[in-house]
Amino acid sequence: MKVKIHNTSNLPMVDYENLLNLQGDLKTMTPENESKILNSFEKKGFILPFVVWEDKSGKLWTLDGNGRLKVMRKTGVVNQDGDTKFPILKVHAKSKKDAAEVILLISSEFHKKTEGGLASFAEKFKINTDWISLNTAFDVNFTSTMATSAAPPEDAWRKSLLTDMYKDNNEKKKAVAEIDEEMKNEKEIADAKAKKEESSEGVKSGDRYSEFSLVMLHDYKIRIFQTLSAIKMKNDLENNTDALMYLVQYYDDKESK
Repeated sequence: MKVKIHNTSNLPMVDYENLLNLQGDLKTMTPENESKILNSFEKKGFILPFVVWEDKSGKLWTLDGNGRLKVMRKTGVVNQDGDTKFPILKVHAKSKKDAAEVILLISSEFHKKTEGGLASFAEKFKINTDWISLNTAFDVNFTSTMATSAAPPEDAWRKSLLTDMYKDNNEKKKAVAEIDEEMKNEKEIADAKAKKEESSEGVKSGDRYSEFSLVMLHDYKIRIFQTLSAIKMKNDLENNTDALMYLVQYYDDKESK
């Protein structure tokens, strides 16, 4: 596989076959993520240099980029000229121990990734979730659920709750069907309201939910409403507040067992 190098800083180039692995078994990689690295090469080329430390004897130890290096050696990746020279960025370290500490610093994720953060980022820059799934290690399963206008599938916790409440499977199916029908009108009203808010004048764009966020929030609302409706129907409760109190007590009793 030929990979185009983007070396805008004119960094030195070395044969990656001469790079040594200092990381060892610190991190592992699945075959799926190996494929994603190759996908990223195909889409974006080689855009980040290998971060290396040069010891006193002149040997180069890879501190960052070991995953790419492993995949490149395994699949025989070459640059656009047909050889195995790729850019490196040397960093300072006093010793091999010092270099190992640098690896831990580089590998540390000080910022926590969140589903909401990824969702808003993808929406802001109009990045397709399929592209994220094929080329990165981000989990986008939640995004595909939120980005659809269809009613979401039952969550595991909701399914478990309904199974506990309705021992008879036919009774459970009937309850779910009734709830889904009840939610149909609710969703149509919510969608119409969201569309109206999106097109309303006099509201600053920064204060307005994006279409993606509205769908995301609405889907969560559906799940909560469906669960409370099921509890209401099963226990002949009058309102959602009573159903919510029942749900809280239900899990309190379950945890105390």
